[in-house]
Amino acid sequence: MSFPSRFTLYTYVPSGVSFIRKGDSDDLVPWFEPEDQYTKDPVLPLASVGGGAVSKVYIDRGAAVCPPLLFRASCLNSTDRYNLRASRGTTGTLTRTVPGGGTLSATVFFYKAIRINSGDFSRWWIDVGFELVPS
Repeated sequence: MSFPSRFTLYTYVPSGVSFIRKGDSDDLVPWFEPEDQYTKDPVLPLASVGGGAVSKVYIDRGAAVCPPLLFRASCLNSTDRYNLRASRGTTGTLTRTVPGGGTLSATVFFYKAIRINSGDFSRWWIDVGFELVPS
């Protein structure tokens, strides 16, 4: 048995388990979208300049970092969900295949795998979290 071709398919190796994300729309979870980090440093004047105090705020732009990829996933069966959960704490390759073509892969650290039990026992839900490993 396999997932219908209209779903975006994720595969994590070393477990070799494929899964789909739970979603109510055609929106994709952003694929490790980088965000710029910055800090604001206010500098207060040491003395008045021309009768008035002048203060400035300097913005220090840091590195671009990628937030973790977090979503609720569905496995095909309880064995796949168990095997995926058992690979938590490992580093491996996460691949996303979009219907109609288009594949992205990245080296990730798999840090979150929480089983979700619901009344819909035809779905094997699991909350997953992946952190991008810089290359």
